[in-house]
Amino acid sequence: MLYSLLLVLHSWLRWVVVFAGVATVARSALASATGGDWEPLDQKLGRGFVAALDSQVLVGLVLYVISPMTPKSGDDFHTAMAIAPLRFFAVEHATSMILGLAAAHVAWVRAKKAPDDKARHRRVAIGFGIALLLIAAGIPWPGLAYGRPLVRGF
Repeated sequence: MLYSLLLVLHSWLRWVVVFAGVATVARSALASATGGDWEPLDQKLGRGFVAALDSQVLVGLVLYVISPMTPKSGDDFHTAMAIAPLRFFAVEHATSMILGLAAAHVAWVRAKKAPDDKARHRRVAIGFGIALLLIAAGIPWPGLAYGRPLVRGF
């Protein structure tokens, strides 16, 4: 029951992360190109993206620990490496998401230390853009061998 509930939450929260990230990157890219000021909305979007991503990764880590699909021993990992869907969730998905999380946090810290608004927007656009690419690479898109539904619970 807990596993199923967390799986639905993880599926829905993915879209909060993706939409918040895309909105933040688009806004910062435009402001960087046009010399726009850093506004309270930029701060809220950036914080929202990082907070949603933190929550998503936390739910994902809990799922990783309690999942019946996650290898639990060295022998299990050895076996899982030969099976693409198991390898994806045991290694590739988790690795790309942790790297995306790290990229977002580094970008956010660097943006706070930027000397001016244009640099702040540029750092957010580039750093969060990299985070989104890593996240997109780790999403189990429908149609792939390890694909999952775009939205669970329906």
